[in-house]
Amino acid sequence: MSTRRKFLSIAPLALVALLLAGCNPTPKDMAGTEPASPSGGTPLNAPTDSGTPGPSNTAQASGCFVEFYDSDDLSTSKDHFTLSKPGRYQNLAHLPGSRQDWTGEVGSMRVGPKATVTIWTDTGFSGQSLELQSGSKHPALDPQPSSLKLTCRG
Repeated sequence: MSTRRKFLSIAPLALVALLLAGCNPTPKDMAGTEPASPSGGTPLNAPTDSGTPGPSNTAQASGCFVEFYDSDDLSTSKDHFTLSKPGRYQNLAHLPGSRQDWTGEVGSMRVGPKATVTIWTDTGFSGQSLELQSGSKHPALDPQPSSLKLTCRG
């Protein structure tokens, strides 16, 4: 059989296989996608950095959160982020749900009514520390925090 005949006999099969492969995503293709919310809107685990004021509805309901503002005076005209997962964060580079590194970038903070926050001026819980009480607002932080601990009460 000639090379041309061999090619013509397998070309249709190869074309069908390519078409089928393109229509059925593999788990590897789906690895980078976000799960859709039940309503089909924003993904359930989408980052929460936003320019809108106030914590998310879940954080607001629990009262356990700390809001970060890129600028002084609690202004949402620049970047804004709400952390609602209690824990110790040796730096602010990979906070749950955040798309940016907040280490040394927090200009002001607001603490939720059921949260207590301890901030340190250096990463790794070192340098000067300050405990921020529940329900408090801090319109101008100087120096800016580089590590923190968020705790919640009842």
